[in-house]
Amino acid sequence: MLTEHVEHNEQKAPVSPTIPATSSIVIVGVGNEYRRDDAAGLLVARLLKKQLAASPPPQEFAPASSPDLDVAEVGVVECTGGSLELMDAWAGARTVVLVDAMSSGADPGTVFRFEAHKKPIPACLFHYSTHDFNIADTIELARLLGKLPPKVMIFGIEGADFGYGEGLSEDMAAAIERVAHSTLDYVRDCVKSDALTANLQEVS
Repeated sequence: MLTEHVEHNEQKAPVSPTIPATSSIVIVGVGNEYRRDDAAGLLVARLLKKQLAASPPPQEFAPASSPDLDVAEVGVVECTGGSLELMDAWAGARTVVLVDAMSSGADPGTVFRFEAHKKPIPACLFHYSTHDFNIADTIELARLLGKLPPKVMIFGIEGADFGYGEGLSEDMAAAIERVAHSTLDYVRDCVKSDALTANLQEVS
């Protein structure tokens, strides 16, 4: 059964990462599509591109209590390269959502969330990455260089099979749509929060 664990760190062939110049929110799917479950981030990104392009979006991806998203404000990209490619992908964004497979020993399909802008995330959780870089190390490098966006949320999906080949394990495949849904919910919350902040600034 798919479960979701929320961790708030209170002290929470290659694809070019080109994003629209106006994107202030960037969703980056990270992975390697030739190493089984490590393709999860890429597949979430592809699903999100379809959902954001739909007009109107499917009802399950557009709850009535959430504001509509301005798709011009949200960039969705895939990243299979190194740390510099990832930092280029989020350059100029105020909010970044990263989606990647992880290996922590939890049940396959478990979804973890980390607020990486608040505190370093455990590098050991992403040590099994089969792509050319580790998300945790990249975030700390960006933090050191002053290139970390103001808000960085990571959705890590526990994988089961990182061997050579294509296709996800059963539990990982079941998590893809749920993570896509959770990602859009998070982005909507960010948009709503930013709008409220802007209104308060105008009043003051």
